[in-house]
Amino acid sequence: MAKKILINIGIPLFFLTLVVWFFFFYWSPKMTPEEVGSPLPVASTTTPQPISQEDELNLPGKGVVVQTKNFYKSAQEITPQNDALLIENEEFQILYYVADTSFSITILATPINTIRQKAEAEFLKQLGVTKEKACQLKVSVGAPYWVDEVFDGGEMGLSFCK
Repeated sequence: MAKKILINIGIPLFFLTLVVWFFFFYWSPKMTPEEVGSPLPVASTTTPQPISQEDELNLPGKGVVVQTKNFYKSAQEITPQNDALLIENEEFQILYYVADTSFSITILATPINTIRQKAEAEFLKQLGVTKEKACQLKVSVGAPYWVDEVFDGGEMGLSFCK
């Protein structure tokens, strides 16, 4: 008897649920990919600020403004977003990112400490700043895993900053 009640109520309830589900999803408004959003970062559609032609730049630092040489004038490459590849060679790479006004120094060869010293010296030269001023800027120093497993892409920071 209970089995018959379950069948008489369960089967129609199941089909009613399927019909409601079908109508809900069939007639619900369809979202375009732009409305849904993309999991990938989308390049900014805003026009980047023009690059200064002055000899010096004022960059925001850690609570201060740091005056540097205009490294754009000697950059190896400048992207449409005004990010700058200051230098790239077989030992290291120095990049400037406009979006967060930060620098990235990537060590690409070993011995890590020797190359790090060379990269930091070149960084100071490119910016025309002292070690103390460099420590006030946002700078990331690292080496990918394939260069040295010990550092494994971790943040080393500038060696002369506390």
